[in-house]
Amino acid sequence: MSALTRCFQKEAAAIEAAAERLSSDQVEGALALLEHCADSKAKLVITGVGKSGGVLDKIAARELTERILKAQRLA
Repeated sequence: MSALTRCFQKEAAAIEAAAERLSSDQVEGALALLEHCADSKAKLVITGVGKSGGVLDKIAARELTERILKAQRLA
């Protein structure tokens, strides 16, 4: 099994676990908060230990990628 397949399987399991524990109200509330932060150009600080730190790394990497892509489109 490839590393990519293992990664996708882990991500799918994490999404399934989150779907079982979170209500749609919780998800909508979190998305609304993130949208508000983006609209108001607010800074968002995320902290965590253990697995949360891994999540933070993924969020930071995705944000950096999005900023690079946006800069390339504007150039």
